[in-house]
Amino acid sequence: MKKILKSTVSKSQYLNKNITDTIEHLLNANQFLNEMRRITQRKIILVFPKQIPYLYTPDTHINFFPYKFEVEKLFGKIDGEQKKLIDLKYDWVYSENIFF
Repeated sequence: MKKILKSTVSKSQYLNKNITDTIEHLLNANQFLNEMRRITQRKIILVFPKQIPYLYTPDTHINFFPYKFEVEKLFGKIDGEQKKLIDLKYDWVYSENIFF
């Protein structure tokens, strides 16, 4: 039986939403991203590591984003206007403007 958790947050309740070091731990990152887009009015900002997957790692990361093309698999094409990606050497900062 598949159990899906529904958010009790109403649509566009937050102007901006900042999330750090979360998306790399989630089984369904697409569902998380869609929920962030639903509850945010203006901008989403996500920070996540540029970690390469290793056979043995001391963390609980499921998703890995060592390269820009890996980030674009989840977020879509980074255009520099609506979607921006900043390389901080060991981390990515992704921002997305939400338009209604």
